[in-house]
Amino acid sequence: MGERTPHTNPSILDESLMAGLKTPRRGIAESNPEIGRQRLPDSTQLKIIGTAYEQSPLTFDDAIEAAILVGHLVRQTLEFEDMDEATPLLTTELIAQREKANCYGYTIVASECLDQIGVEHYVGYVNQHAVVMLFDRTSGSKRSFLLDVATKEFYQETTKAVGGEDPLDQLWRGELRAINTLQTSELLRKVDIDDPGKRQKFIRDRFWLSFDKDSRHRDDDEYEYLLHSQLQLITMPSVPGREMLRLYHNVIINTLGNNPDPVAASEDIIDQFAGIYPDIDPRNKLEHAKALRTKLIDRHMGDSALALADVIKASLLPDDTSESRFFKGETLRKIAKVEGDPKKIDEAIKEYDDKKLFKLPPDNDEFLASVGRVVARKPVLSRGFEKTRLDRIAAAKQDKEKIEKRLAKSSRHRTPPTQDR
Repeated sequence: MGERTPHTNPSILDESLMAGLKTPRRGIAESNPEIGRQRLPDSTQLKIIGTAYEQSPLTFDDAIEAAILVGHLVRQTLEFEDMDEATPLLTTELIAQREKANCYGYTIVASECLDQIGVEHYVGYVNQHAVVMLFDRTSGSKRSFLLDVATKEFYQETTKAVGGEDPLDQLWRGELRAINTLQTSELLRKVDIDDPGKRQKFIRDRFWLSFDKDSRHRDDDEYEYLLHSQLQLITMPSVPGREMLRLYHNVIINTLGNNPDPVAASEDIIDQFAGIYPDIDPRNKLEHAKALRTKLIDRHMGDSALALADVIKASLLPDDTSESRFFKGETLRKIAKVEGDPKKIDEAIKEYDDKKLFKLPPDNDEFLASVGRVVARKPVLSRGFEKTRLDRIAAAKQDKEKIEKRLAKSSRHRTPPTQDR
């Protein structure tokens, strides 16, 4: 066989999502017959925004103004919809037909528009949500701006909300992605909704803002609330960022959609996400990766499940002391039980027993500062974590005994071959 290629054809990723879009969308145009529709890339509105930016002093504030206008233009072009099991794959043809998109599609189209008019920007991923990020290149400046395209209340400067080392410094030294924190409580302080009921609904409708399970979403400085609303922000340059969003969107649909294709999902992850799998915040518990792993193992695709585990392992941050560290070991155990392979159990035990895997790096304090963990507790390998590791090893040994007994029993009941007389 030749080299395996990703299921999503790379040439598809080169196709602009906005190429087939017309603005405004049909619903707006039908209610205002005097408004003509134009192809978004060639639209008068986008040209006006681009010309105004080109003729401006090209300051960071000029870039922000252009980004805000692009956000409004995308909202006129596409209707927003949340992702669910019926959401189709992100393709140029489908988005043009439906004129609907979730945060991934909104962000990709806005990013394409900003690239076309020459506004430097980045693609952000935060708690399973996609945004556009702008950072000021001015020496000594730490200014940043977030464009949550679908939500005009979150067209906000985020200088105080983004923590950690300057994302531009991280990317300029060769990192594939910048890792920071985003304190969403800072964003909510600027949301001008006085009615308590409407404010709570606004927050509840945007799950990504917090890990606060009881949905209190208090606008105060209590430690637990700040911890729940301090999110992991992953930033990438615009082009690879758009590719990442498009691939990951399709991975989710091919894993959890009404017509799942776990083979396609695994091929895209294995070939495209080595070291940069985006949904690694331990509070999300590798939800999509676990669902895909189950589907692969059920289809007896153990090798693909193991390759998926390697991608996850390479993508975890140095300070991750959550159960995500056990993902590969658990994958080996699950494969072993389905395949009846005691050797895979030995590999799982070796993985659990890897002291390097469960040891914080010597420069961990520096890493914490670099990603802005000013609220989160300092991660330590607690007794509970060590106990969990030992419990996993003990459980794996029990699994091995059961597999070996089953194999021995099967061998005893096997009918010996007849011999020619």
